[in-house]
Amino acid sequence: MLLLVIPMIYACYSAMLGVIVNLKFPKLDWTSEVTVIKQCASVYVSMLLNFVSIVIPIAVLLLLSHVNVNLILSGIGVMMLVVCGMMYKYIATKGERLFQAL
Repeated sequence: MLLLVIPMIYACYSAMLGVIVNLKFPKLDWTSEVTVIKQCASVYVSMLLNFVSIVIPIAVLLLLSHVNVNLILSGIGVMMLVVCGMMYKYIATKGERLFQAL
């Protein structure tokens, strides 16, 4: 069950993180679509934050190898759900204002 739920949570996290970062660091002066997709600051920030969000749970799993893996994964899943909920609330409340400010 966790093998299905955890990747879905991370997919939602990655999508909402991308929206928030793109609203904070928009690149509107591009000449090619490739510039926006591969060479803007929001891509690098989003990739870095996604990388950190994966490395930290792996480090926790390695450090707490004596604890049941399902318990750790459940905790990580709940924590990521809370983060996704906070990001969703942020997008719902301030996302439109950030978009209008562009």
